[in-house]
Amino acid sequence: MKKTMKKGKRQERKFQQQFSAFVLLLIIKLELAKLSVGDKIVEAREIVRKMLGNLNFPDPDPSLADVTLAIDALEVAEGAMPGGPEVTIIRDERLAEFNTKMSDLRNYVEFKSKGNREIGASSGMKIRDSYSPVGILSATEWVKARNGASIGSIVLKWKVVNKNSGYRVELSTNPAQGWPIVVEAEKALANISGLIPGEKYYIRIATLSRVGFDGYSEIIAIRLTLPLE
Repeated sequence: MKKTMKKGKRQERKFQQQFSAFVLLLIIKLELAKLSVGDKIVEAREIVRKMLGNLNFPDPDPSLADVTLAIDALEVAEGAMPGGPEVTIIRDERLAEFNTKMSDLRNYVEFKSKGNREIGASSGMKIRDSYSPVGILSATEWVKARNGASIGSIVLKWKVVNKNSGYRVELSTNPAQGWPIVVEAEKALANISGLIPGEKYYIRIATLSRVGFDGYSEIIAIRLTLPLE
C-alpha cells in the first residue's frame, strides 16, 4: 500500500508541476483509444521517432526509452493473442501500462508546447482544432466505476461536460488524508491500473478548462476484487 501511495504522490507532484505554470490549453490530442492495438503500436512508434532528437522536447518524461519498452512489451503480448484467460490478462496489463506511458508523454508535450500549435505538432501527436476559450464548467456527473479486466485496475466513465474540456481524476483510500492518486484524462473515460487488490478506493473527478480546475463530481467508492486462488 505504501508503495502505491508513494507512486500516487509522485503522479500528483508531476501533475502539479506540469500545470501550475500556466492555464490548461489542451491543444494536444492523443486519439489512440479509437485505434486497434496494432495501429496504437504503429502510431506510438511514429511519435517516438519524431520526438527523438527534437529540440522542442529535450527531456521527455517518461523517457522515450521507457515509452519504447512499453510499446515493445505490448507488441509481444498482442502477438500472443488470441490466447487463454492468462494471455488476455497479460495483454490487458501491457495495454494499461502502454496507455499510462502515452498519456504521461502527452501531458509532457502539452506542457512543453505551452499552447504553441507548431511545437505541439512537431511531436507527431494530433493537434486540436481551434476553438473559443472555455469558461467555468459545470461539475462532472454520472460517474460510474467498475473493476477492470486486470487485477488492480478500475475503469471509470462519466458524462461529457464539454467537448473541449479535460478531466482530473483523483483517487484515495482515505479522503481525510488527501487525494494522492491523480490522473489526467482527455475523454470522459479512464482506465487506472497498478492499484491494490481488495482495497476500497474513493473517487472524484474535476473538469479542466482554460481557467483551471472547475467543480468536482460527487465522491463514489469501489472495492477492488482479489485475485482468484
